[in-house]
Amino acid sequence: MKRKHETPQNALADIALLLLIFFLITTQFPKEEGIQTTLPPLALKHVSQEYEEIDIWLNAEDQVMLNGQLTEIGLVSNRIYQQLRLGSTNTRINLKSHVNSSYVAYVEVYDEVKKAYKHWYEKESITRFGKAFHLLSPQEKGVLQKEHLIEIFEGDLVH
Repeated sequence: MKRKHETPQNALADIALLLLIFFLITTQFPKEEGIQTTLPPLALKHVSQEYEEIDIWLNAEDQVMLNGQLTEIGLVSNRIYQQLRLGSTNTRINLKSHVNSSYVAYVEVYDEVKKAYKHWYEKESITRFGKAFHLLSPQEKGVLQKEHLIEIFEGDLVH
């Protein structure tokens, strides 16, 4: 009498399912990081509020126009800082790019805008409170940030 040795097929399916679940649970998927930004709270603004607008245009050749003047990307933060220092408390940045402009140039301009605000916060914290911005209390930071909220309105140009 010859014995037949068969492996139960349903046990193999159970093992495969357990292995699949194990790998799905233990696998770490990388997070994709984009531009880090904090959105302002959703609140209604008064239409009558006056803004000092700073227009930044990025064309298809990655050239930057800041308030109608051709500017190198590396000088954008300094020019914006000067306007923040001299301007009103309600400053709004209009950042528009051509659909064919490069992502790298756009991020560089965006970083320059953030750098200008950080520079203003740092200088004002030293002037008013006598210490660096990162050493301020949350209330003191709030005073400065309320004066110059980082407001960047983005859009694409089609021409």
